[in-house]
Amino acid sequence: MANNFSLSQHAKERYAERIKDLEDKSTIAVWITQNEQKIIDDVAKMVEYGELLYSGVSTSAAQPQSNANDIVDIYLNGLWVVILNKNKNQVITLYPIDLGINDEEMNKIFTQRLKAKIEEANSYYEEVKKSVFKQREELKDQITENENAIANYKKLIQGL
Repeated sequence: MANNFSLSQHAKERYAERIKDLEDKSTIAVWITQNEQKIIDDVAKMVEYGELLYSGVSTSAAQPQSNANDIVDIYLNGLWVVILNKNKNQVITLYPIDLGINDEEMNKIFTQRLKAKIEEANSYYEEVKKSVFKQREELKDQITENENAIANYKKLIQGL
């Protein structure tokens, strides 16, 4: 499968730790070297079949190498989150959603409820955006009408 992004070393290490349950740094390094293409393909599929939850400016200070203007895409695939830096076209990290209660069903319910809240917030955002656009257009029309009235009054004043 062709993908159009790269993976940071951090993302590869998190894949080895979190998906393959490797712990030792040297074991992780060797496994990454031997399985790099598999990691890339698997993460590409996670993004391709995932749902884009957010795309926008990164507000995370957790990534010191990130720039204030970096745009990130956050994907959800099942109970996995993948964060992609659009400016660098690179997967930054990936992690599972785990509430620490050892109940995958509860994790799924929690994720679905949060997704519903995100969708509700996005819907509200779109409504407000449309309303603001409409109000802006009305104000532009008012400005044009007022400028025309001012021009007419100036002509009237010059005539007097």
